[in-house]
Amino acid sequence: MKSNNPKANSLRYKVGFSIGLYIRSLQNQIRLPHETGVAIQLPFEISEFEIIQSNITDKKLNSVAITYTTGACTLLQIIGEYLLLSAGDHNNNEEWQDTLIVKPGKAISIVGYQEKNIPLVAVND
Repeated sequence: MKSNNPKANSLRYKVGFSIGLYIRSLQNQIRLPHETGVAIQLPFEISEFEIIQSNITDKKLNSVAITYTTGACTLLQIIGEYLLLSAGDHNNNEEWQDTLIVKPGKAISIVGYQEKNIPLVAVND
């Protein structure tokens, strides 16, 4: 598109601006699909808009992507192909943590991680 029309370079900015109100309405919470049918709420810090493909003669060929980047999450446990996570950077403590269970795939990917050696807490009854 840019080679055919130099003004197309500003298209990403203009379209991104138009979806800004939608992004703002999410109040930094993204709803992730879940196999149970109940969406998972997860806070995000950054959103990035990208035009994947555009066609001025066939609207069906237009495609865009919005990438949401969360803050740190703590991996609490791996259950089969699912990850039990807690939003935030938690050490092993006895405070209550809200958790979510996700399956990495098309909608969710891990782009970085930091390994920590957290001692296990023994509970004596």
